[in-house]
Formats: sequence, structure tokens, C-alpha cells
Amino acid sequence: MIDRRALGAFLVITFAFSWPLFLAPLLLRSAGPREIQLITVGFWAVGMWGPGLAALVTTEVVLRQRPSTLHLNRLGPKRFYLWAWFLPPILALLGGLFTLYFGLARFDREFTLMRGTLAAMSGDTNLPAGALVAIQFAFAVLLAPFINVPFALGEELGWRGFLLPHLMPLGHTKSIWAAALAHGSVNAAAGLPLLFLQPGFNLALGGTLATPPAWIGMGLFIAWLMITKRLPVKEREQEERQ
Repeated sequence: MIDRRALGAFLVITFAFSWPLFLAPLLLRSAGPREIQLITVGFWAVGMWGPGLAALVTTEVVLRQRPSTLHLNRLGPKRFYLWAWFLPPILALLGGLFTLYFGLARFDREFTLMRGTLAAMSGDTNLPAGALVAIQFAFAVLLAPFINVPFALGEELGWRGFLLPHLMPLGHTKSIWAAALAHGSVNAAAGLPLLFLQPGFNLALGGTLATPPAWIGMGLFIAWLMITKRLPVKEREQEERQ
């Protein structure tokens, strides 16, 4: 049975905390571009914890339950963490390949985007952009997901740890940690194809994990899950128990 009082409290606290932080950077008209960017990242990073704080407050105050009910103390099967870590960059790169395949952008052998960024930061246009692209790629895949976890955890603690179990039975790992790692990996890898594509194309049509070419890879992955009977999750869990 859905507890409408708890759900209402959770949503009100979430949006009351997060949306002012998300919108606050719009008021910074007098600051420079770099200052605005840094302040925006800071405000949004804190704002991502709105659902997590709402989940903790609602659990303690409204439901009078322990935070352990949010599955913070559960990791679940370890194999899912490799999927959570590496699947987002794979899907992002597939999206980049489909962007090239459909002619929505061109491969950039000169790494124009990285060179422009380096020139803006240091004024030097002769830095080895290729090596820095490789470093950026490795950082986005291997380290950035874990750096993003503390911020993504706030959202997953709320949406997955609190809201989802109150709306439907909790699937996959029954843990928020794998979801938080996947969230951090998505944030880190979503724009990886931009490192290899010539600037100037329509970002609404391709180049990132949020655009239609990337949906093809996601659809293929979902189809694989269904063909191998990994979906629906509930049936899969029942088979494993047997």
C-alpha cells in the first residue's frame, strides 16, 4: 500500500531543496564565465543531494524508521558493479559511432575541441592534444565515476532507495550503491564522443549519451537482456532462488 503522506513529504522536501540551488546560477549575471561555471557546478553538486536528504528526513520523521531501510548497508551481487562501471562508457562510444555512421558529425583527427580548451586555459596551441585526449578518456572511464558517486548517491538514495521501493518492488541488486556507481559513470562518460568529433554539429541529434544515436545501443542492450531472459528482473530473481 502506497503511503501518500510519506511520498508527498519526500517530493516537497526534494524540490524545495534542489530547485533553488539549480536555478540560483541564473542570477549570476555580473560574474565572469569561469566563475559562473565553478559556482554552477558547486550549486548543482549540492542540489543533487536534495532527494537523499528528503529520503533521510522522511524516513526518520514521517515514517519513524531507521535509515537502514534505504538499503545503504546492502551491496548486492558484486557482478553488477562491473556493469554499472563500464556499461555507460561503452554505450556512449556506441552512440558516437552511430553519430558518425549516420553522418551527423565527422571524426576529428585534430582533436579541435581539446585544442581549443587547452588554448583557452593556457594560451598554448601547440600542446599534445592527442595525449591529453587519451588521459581525459582514461580519467572519465576509470576514475571520474568514483568521484561522481558521492554526488550521484544523493539522487539514488532518494529516487531508488526511497521512492522506488514505495512505488514498486525493488529489482536488480536491491542496493543503491550499484545504481550510484552507474549514475556516476553515466555523468562521466556521457560526453566522451565529443572528444573525437569535429565541433559545429547539432548536439541535439548526436554526440552524447542523451541523443538518438546512443538510444540504438541502449535498445540493443535491452534486447539482449530480454533475449537472455535477464528481463523482467523479478522472474530472473525467482529463477536464481530456485
